Amino acid sequence: MSKVRLSTINVAVILGIVASIISLIAFINTAIVRYDQVNAKWQEFNDKEAQIVKSALKLNAYLGYGGMIHHFKNYVIRGDEYYLQSLEKQIKYVELELRELSSYLKTKKELEALHVLEKMIKEYTRKIASVGKMHDEMNKVSDIDKTVKVNDQYAIAALETIRSESNKRSSKVRIRTNELQQKSNDFLLFGWFLIFPIVLTGLLIIYYVRKIEVSNKSIALTLLWADNILDAAPEAMIICNVEGEIVRVNRLASTLFGYSTKEFLKINIDQLLPTKYIKNHEKFRRGFFEKSKNRKMAEAIRVQAITKEGKGFFVEVGINLAKTQEKDVVIATVRDITERVKAEEKIYYQANYDYLTKLPNRSQSLSRLEELLDKAIINNNKVAVIILDLDDFKKINDILGHDFGDQLLVEASKRINKFANNKNTVGRLGGDEFIILHDSVFVSATS
Repeated sequence: MSKVRLSTINVAVILGIVASIISLIAFINTAIVRYDQVNAKWQEFNDKEAQIVKSALKLNAYLGYGGMIHHFKNYVIRGDEYYLQSLEKQIKYVELELRELSSYLKTKKELEALHVLEKMIKEYTRKIASVGKMHDEMNKVSDIDKTVKVNDQYAIAALETIRSESNKRSSKVRIRTNELQQKSNDFLLFGWFLIFPIVLTGLLIIYYVRKIEVSNKSIALTLLWADNILDAAPEAMIICNVEGEIVRVNRLASTLFGYSTKEFLKINIDQLLPTKYIKNHEKFRRGFFEKSKNRKMAEAIRVQAITKEGKGFFVEVGINLAKTQEKDVVIATVRDITERVKAEEKIYYQANYDYLTKLPNRSQSLSRLEELLDKAIINNNKVAVIILDLDDFKKINDILGHDFGDQLLVEASKRINKFANNKNTVGRLGGDEFIILHDSVFVSATS
């Protein structure tokens, strides 16, 4: 009987162990299935949203600096066939990307934003012909620009809407994923009452070690994915905290400023500015974190920056506040506008100065005269105006040629300028006519 009873006990123990193992296997399998379902849904969502973000970044590149709007502006200014071809090429890229994006967008706001972008593309397409026609008719660039100007603010807002809707969806899915993970965790907790504590503890330790490894890999992949997105951005991007410590940059930022990624992480963002701006920038930075106002690239501020070698250049900066679990950070989008500034300065010079003598032209001279007259009225002074021309200048042109006449005008302008000294304004009204303006001519009470 004792042997039978012993055998029965052994069988009961074995059956108990087998039942425990089966329960453990069933429990682990169910838990793994739940986690896999959560991960699969999250991965499916990530793939879709990654495509939307990728398309939005491409559209931003095709529309922004160096893209469609840039080529349209150059075509307006120069009327060159090269910019027309580049513009048409960029429009095709944008249209293809919009068609690709339309297959992913579902919400009403996204579809409305997509319609705004399509409408803007059609408007640019309609105005291309007008630009060519006005250039053929020899219209001024300023008139052409005013006539065909397209307000792209709505399109930029539309892109922001698409990105915003994507972020909202990400937030909702993240909440739902956390809920499912919590349920899975509750299920694991319930399993404590089904299996032997010691065996279950050991197995759960192994299981959670595996989950931690998977989680670490997932975090690493997420960081890599974030870095790839930053590097895919069409502009230089710098991320810093409230102390100005740089925490992440993309490759274009390294190219633009000359610092490697490791060097960026060791410096303060203030070091990217000229010394005279650092103190004010520190106040601005801390104030921005306290009361932030996001600036998109269309509303970017223009500042001076310096490279690692100390070379200064102009940039446009768009800044946005991003909230993280650790610290809030600012994402700065930086664009090099050195060439644009040079072009603007050149256009201003051509519009206000005589190309031959380098003196203020008629328009600039008359504007200066108006300023001096207003100042004279306030100060009870007079303004002296001297208008002079060169006698028989036409004969010089007719006999010696226009090249000689140009040389004579240049030499005359130098002598008049020397005579007038730096206190007076000397300008060329046109042809052989010059003007000298002298302010602060005092008028006594008895004169």
